[in-house]
Amino acid sequence: MIKYSKFFTPWTALFFIILKVFVASDVSSTGIKRQDGVKLNNRLLESVHGVGFIMCIRECQTREDCFSVSYSRSHLICDLHRSSVRKENDTSLVSEDPLFTYVDMADVASSPLSSCSSTGSCGSLATKCVQLSSQKTVCVNPVPRPSIKTSTPLSASSIVQSTTSVSTATDSSSISTTPNSSFCPAPFIESDDGKLCISIMQNKMSRDNAKSECQKTSNCLLLRIDSEEAQNIISAFLTKHMNSNVGNMWIDGTYENSKWTLSSGEMVYTNWKSKRPPKAGEDCILLMSDNSKWDPTLCSAKNSFLCEIKIT
Repeated sequence: MIKYSKFFTPWTALFFIILKVFVASDVSSTGIKRQDGVKLNNRLLESVHGVGFIMCIRECQTREDCFSVSYSRSHLICDLHRSSVRKENDTSLVSEDPLFTYVDMADVASSPLSSCSSTGSCGSLATKCVQLSSQKTVCVNPVPRPSIKTSTPLSASSIVQSTTSVSTATDSSSISTTPNSSFCPAPFIESDDGKLCISIMQNKMSRDNAKSECQKTSNCLLLRIDSEEAQNIISAFLTKHMNSNVGNMWIDGTYENSKWTLSSGEMVYTNWKSKRPPKAGEDCILLMSDNSKWDPTLCSAKNSFLCEIKIT
């Protein structure tokens, strides 16, 4: 029978096992150590909404007083914390929450973030200009969507369910996701020009409800097409990502006082299916799924819709 000293018990050993999981360093330029299914209970510095996992990490990196993050992928919530498990050497700071992922910034490889130029460029094709919640713009390196590997759960732990290593290495047993969405929170996908995160929303609803649904995500609006270039980008995007069940989709644009306007102002570009004037009540715009042409439609009609988040 094994005897333990007064100050060393099986529970003490378990504490150090759990602590080791948190502080183990296995970070390189291609991976981030993270804890799925747990979050820090307090020490909240700020809560940022409508950002992806990688941008959540970037938000914390720009703050000297941020030591860890708890991220909810399903709700796009990034909780920035002014402390961490490692900093306080206390695993009781975290609790189980299946919606969250916890990252200690001590386990994240540091990468200096430079500011964007006055024109919004970064001077390199390998970096992009991204606006943070503080309104600061920084140049960041794209991080490919990760393959995910989850190790065997610690059976004796009621706090830590599993350790997940995020790696960009190819593995036949991994769960792979769309590779072109490094700056876009799910279910958004990055456009080919890298300027937008776009989501094809298949739920059918009125135009006003669609607009409100888009706005539930921070910095997100009903898709706006204001130039021929933007039209071509959207057409290419739909060709690659739209399935046959979507149908026609709402985009930004309203007919008021005998003229069409965008939510941002005057409409200078159009791509109408026909030259006919809108009938009474046809004050909203549908993007046709078969040819990406526009069609004036009753705003109360129920259709799918497109949401956008600007990257630059």
